[in-house]
Amino acid sequence: MDTGLVVVEPIDSTRELVREAGALAKGSDGRLILLSILPEEEYDERHEARRQGSDFETTYTLEEAEDEALRLARKIGLEELKPLDVPYETIGVVGQLTKRILATAAEHDVDHIFLVGTRRSPSGKALFGDVAQSILLNFDNGPVTVLMQDRE
Repeated sequence: MDTGLVVVEPIDSTRELVREAGALAKGSDGRLILLSILPEEEYDERHEARRQGSDFETTYTLEEAEDEALRLARKIGLEELKPLDVPYETIGVVGQLTKRILATAAEHDVDHIFLVGTRRSPSGKALFGDVAQSILLNFDNGPVTVLMQDRE
């Protein structure tokens, strides 16, 4: 692996995923990109809630949302990758998850994607969500590692 892309979310499983990606990057002299995405729908909800909850024209700006996403990626990078001494970059964006993941992977010549999937059936069968399934089907530059977690 030369460049891995780790999709960072505000869930506990992300830390394990980042550590595993970091170990692989270290072993292959690769680097990582930590990508935190605030989904468009969530941004729109926060924007509207802030606008309606204020007597002023205070809104949740795109810049604030991207900064928040970037802070999450930086925090996890510092806590999980710095001890491994793995080179990494952090990115925070707002957008449609699948599109942003694939676009970032293309922009940075990524050859491995790491993300968290969800177990959805009581019997423990892994049914990938739309995002994980779409990435698995549409990323042609290398492997996709999906860390499965139980639905929270």
